[in-house]
Amino acid sequence: MNMYVKCGTCDVEFDLAKAPWCNHDDPKTKMCPNGHCICHKLIYKKQWRPANEEERKLGFGTMLKEEYGGVKEHK
Repeated sequence: MNMYVKCGTCDVEFDLAKAPWCNHDDPKTKMCPNGHCICHKLIYKKQWRPANEEERKLGFGTMLKEEYGGVKEHK
C-alpha cells in the first residue's frame, strides 16, 4: 500500500509506508526524506483520525486527516 503525503515543512512528497520513524521519545511520527517529522502537530487533536486496519499493520495508531495534508482514508 502506498501512502503518499506532502511534508508540511518542505513540501516534498513521500511514501509514509517506506519512511523512517523519527527519533523522538513519544509520540513518534514518520520523517520526510529531508528529515522533518510532524510530532509537533499531534497536539491538534481535530487534525487526526484513527488509523485503519492497513495503517495499523504499519505501526500507526492515528493518521493526519487528508484536509491537513495526510493520507486519503480508504474505506
